[in-house]
Amino acid sequence: MHVIEETETVSLDEYLVKNKEATYMLRVVGHNLNEHGVYEGDMLLVERGRVPRIGDMAVAWSPTGFIMKKYSIENGTESIRAEAVVIAVVRKYG
Repeated sequence: MHVIEETETVSLDEYLVKNKEATYMLRVVGHNLNEHGVYEGDMLLVERGRVPRIGDMAVAWSPTGFIMKKYSIENGTESIRAEAVVIAVVRKYG
């Protein structure tokens, strides 16, 4: 693998966000998603209304707040009733 320097300015909004009205950010609290490469303090860029695919990280509302799980279907049952799909994880270094 190699990387190249982008010669033009890239807007993260333009690069990541397709539906501005349905896209928002959530901050991760807790450590139960570390095994998926998501850590406390990370910001999740999520889009409401997007249909999740198997393996997507999905967000749902619970009585205690938002929860996030890897989306799967086993025996016809969804692992999470997805209200939004994670489209990017943003981590600030330094």
